[in-house]
Amino acid sequence: MKKSLIWALALLLALPALAMGEEAPAPLVKDETVYAMLDASGAAQNVLVVSRIETPEEGRYVDYGAYEQIAAMVSGVTPVVEGETIAWELPADEAGFYSVGTPSEAELPVTLEVVYALDGETVAPDALAGQSGRVSITMTVRPNENALQVYRDHYMAQIQLPLSMDTCANIDAPGASGALVGQTNTLSYTVLPGQEATFTVAFDAQNFSLSGITMACARVDLGGMMGLDVDELLEQADALTEGARALADGTDELVGGMGELADGLNTLAVNTRSLADGLAALETGLSEAMAAVTTLADGMTQLNDAMPQLTEGATAYIDGAQSALSGVDALADGLGALAAQGESLTEGVDQLTQGLSAMLAQMPAEQQAALSQQLTALSEGLTAYVEGVSQVSEQTAQLAEGASALTANGETLKAGLTEQQSGFSALNDGVTQLAEQTQSIPAALSELTGGADQLAGGLEEAAASTAETPEQAQALVDGQTELADGLEEAVSALTDIPALTESDVEIPSFVSEEHSVRSLQFVYTTAAISVPEPEEEPAPEEEELTFWDRLVDLF
Repeated sequence: MKKSLIWALALLLALPALAMGEEAPAPLVKDETVYAMLDASGAAQNVLVVSRIETPEEGRYVDYGAYEQIAAMVSGVTPVVEGETIAWELPADEAGFYSVGTPSEAELPVTLEVVYALDGETVAPDALAGQSGRVSITMTVRPNENALQVYRDHYMAQIQLPLSMDTCANIDAPGASGALVGQTNTLSYTVLPGQEATFTVAFDAQNFSLSGITMACARVDLGGMMGLDVDELLEQADALTEGARALADGTDELVGGMGELADGLNTLAVNTRSLADGLAALETGLSEAMAAVTTLADGMTQLNDAMPQLTEGATAYIDGAQSALSGVDALADGLGALAAQGESLTEGVDQLTQGLSAMLAQMPAEQQAALSQQLTALSEGLTAYVEGVSQVSEQTAQLAEGASALTANGETLKAGLTEQQSGFSALNDGVTQLAEQTQSIPAALSELTGGADQLAGGLEEAAASTAETPEQAQALVDGQTELADGLEEAVSALTDIPALTESDVEIPSFVSEEHSVRSLQFVYTTAAISVPEPEEEPAPEEEELTFWDRLVDLF
């Protein structure tokens, strides 16, 4: 049902054309070549468009374009032009059908500017013809901002400059590739889509002439031309950019860690230096201590040797104390006897005084007084004697107690001296052994001090180097960041090159933006710089050339 309806609609749409007796146009497959004739300086003088239409079968072919004039390149075919629509009635021909026309507008994809100089002085092209000297030709190619964007994005220019080896020598052509065929050295330069470039050729000329500079502009698929899978390339570039960014981030973290390492090494170096200084001080102190230990060992030996004498002295001291104690005891006994005798004597004096009292009464007064005084003095002297003996007796008792304590202490001292002698002997042995064993310590400590000093120096150098490394590593981080930024810019630049990323874009006709063509190319040719020929006799007037004759002369 649906198929029947579609066929019915197609038949209804076709009825008006059938009613008018018009034949539907054949499909148009067209190739265009634009020829631009330039003057010797590169200014456009004339532009022609040669079109080729595929004609696999006889029929009516409709082309489109804005032309000032257009004609077939075969006789007997005339177009029907209505505005920008050109209709051709064409026979079948495997070679296709060619037409040539002058476009109403001609904005070429690039412009070419040529400047000539002779011996360093800029000269007009015509003035250079037939000259000799050092010639330079500077060619500048620029995108034409007035041309279609698709042309500027997808068309690559190739310049060819032919130099005759008969008239040119010592050629200097930076950036050119040359092809020598016969006596002609053709220099070639390439300019990528959307780029501006300037090339200079210098050479020694003799009777200079130039057949003309040719420049061809053709669509280019950069990815295909370089054998690149652009999508894969961009993916890899993105991955590389991400990797460079991650590397920069990781290196930045490494810089932070290296800063911490530098601080740690610096602290360790300071502490190790303090340790080395402390070991050096310890070495000095130990040397002094070793000297003191040696002195102590010598003193201990002398003291140990004197201990037997000290013990003997203590024994003699104890014996003397015991003898003194015995004497004190005898003295105490004697004093006791004296005290008893003194008391008896005192009592006798008292009795004598009482017995003499009757006699005293009978004596003269003077004798009585003198005798009484003598008796009183005797009594007082005896009393004082008894008191003195008593005091001496008490002191002798205290002396006896002291002598007894002295004897006991002497025993303790003797026991202590005996024990001390044993301890001094052991101490002497220990000090002597210490002195012997510590003899090797200074050398080991000196070696340890030297090692600590070397370690401190190494750590200081490591700390200094590590402290500088973060700055160097920061430069690496900056470089990696710049690399990542550059990769991003490169990827962005790649995506901005349509000739690289767009391989299936349609190319509009040079004479009609509304229609596309299968292929389109541009051929630029500058005017020749020729040496004037000698004047000859005027030739007979020739028949005026037709448009076709002039077109054929172009080829």
